[in-house]
Amino acid sequence: MKKNKLDLDYGFDFRLLGLICALKPHKLAWQLNIALNLDLARQQDHSIREKDGVDARFIHFLHRTDVTTIRLFKNKSADEGASKWLLVPEHPRFDYILFIQSGEQGKETEIMEQMKNIPTIELSAFLPLASLKRKENFMF
Repeated sequence: MKKNKLDLDYGFDFRLLGLICALKPHKLAWQLNIALNLDLARQQDHSIREKDGVDARFIHFLHRTDVTTIRLFKNKSADEGASKWLLVPEHPRFDYILFIQSGEQGKETEIMEQMKNIPTIELSAFLPLASLKRKENFMF
């Protein structure tokens, strides 16, 4: 029997920002709320099924307005046994991933500039989406 394969190509209209920061997730979210005038609130953990059938859970905060969605993820899995799983395995040095989806032109660079004023964030950098093998992890 002949099999057909459906190959979909999604349009990714978001940017990812990698953060190196030693703070706990709730403290980082609180600092981002103050510095960027956001309202990041803890959400249910973001679950991803890994290749070996294990569900990896990632701590997740959300800020949403009419034109902008910002999500903060811990890059390392929240599960005790599955701590080896990373949300973005291509960039293991980043502690957090900031997902930015905005209809406003230049919102991502504005956020990047404002993050320079947060002393607890050691490094922030845009992640090239073309280098990610599993962009589908960020489809909501």
